Amino acid sequence: SNDGGELDVNIMVEQCLEQLRTRSANYIDLVSDGFRVYTSVNEGVKYLEDDLKDFTYFRAIIELSNKIEQI
Repeated sequence: SNDGGELDVNIMVEQCLEQLRTRSANYIDLVSDGFRVYTSVNEGVKYLEDDLKDFTYFRAIIELSNKIEQI
């Protein structure tokens, strides 16, 4: 959607995915924990809308799969 809570949640999802880097480089840095991420795949986004008495709530669940190796 182009307005309100739906737009806000879409913007937040996009910002999260930009930080998580579901591309071929710049994955989440786990080196200090002894791991290296070698693939990261966005498995999908599930959007939820809860229409309650007081407000309508918009949420999104991002499913991200990472393959890692111990270094």
